[in-house]
Order: sequence, then C-alpha cells, then structure tokens
Amino acid sequence: MEAAAFEAGRAAIAWYETERTNLVAAVQAACTGGMDRIARQIPAALTMIIADREPADAWLPAQQMALEAARRAADRYGEAITLDNLGIAYRHLFRLALAEEHFSGA
Repeated sequence: MEAAAFEAGRAAIAWYETERTNLVAAVQAACTGGMDRIARQIPAALTMIIADREPADAWLPAQQMALEAARRAADRYGEAITLDNLGIAYRHLFRLALAEEHFSGA
C-alpha cells in the first residue's frame, strides 16, 4: 500500500479530519493486536496536526496507548517522544504536575 500524497496542505487537513476517528481506532487496534511500533508511530506522526487542530485532551487516550506500546516494545526513543507529547498536552491543559512528570520521563 502506498502512502497518501496530497497536492496541497488543505487536502491533507481534510483527509485528517475525515479519518480522525479511524486513526484513533487504528492506534487502539494496533495496541491490542501487538503491533506496538505502529501504535506508537501513528500519534507521533500526527503530532503537529494534533497540536494545531485539536483540543489538548483529544488524543490523550491514544497517546497513553502509544506510551504503553512503546514501553512494551522497550522502544526508548518512542517512549521519549510519546512522553514529550503527553507533557505538551498536559501543559496545555494546565495539569502542570503531570506535564512535569512526563517531561522528566522523556
């Protein structure tokens, strides 16, 4: 399967908005199906669009699953990225103790 290609940023945003629910479901399916690398990579690949287009708590459950997957796979790099993303989300939610905990872990 080929990666999607978009001629303009608007097309990519429209695709994301259409597929948002499926992307979250894909993280959950990958996490429960033992595809830890994919479970971790989906939110990581979407970091900028999530930060730009979503409320800070919108992807928290998927990010938590990604963190579990990274830890299960002993993927220290993936764990650090996910911890950082969670720290950013918690900082935006003014949950500063959780933000500090995740940033420290990263």
